[in-house]
Amino acid sequence: MSIAYYLTHRQEIEEYLQQQETAADALQEQLESSPDYQAEIAELRSRILGRWTAAQENGAATQLYGTI
Repeated sequence: MSIAYYLTHRQEIEEYLQQQETAADALQEQLESSPDYQAEIAELRSRILGRWTAAQENGAATQLYGTI
């Protein structure tokens, strides 16, 4: 049933999907340009790197993930 709907309304569906993609791209650009978002991402990267470094020092990363 959904395939039949798609086949009979292909143009409308493609336009809708394009509009959604455009809106999603605009939202992503807005979020990524936010100073708060940038600070959050920097903090997460720092925490991940800290954990990875600690695991490397303990030898756990090699045991869990192999050589990185």
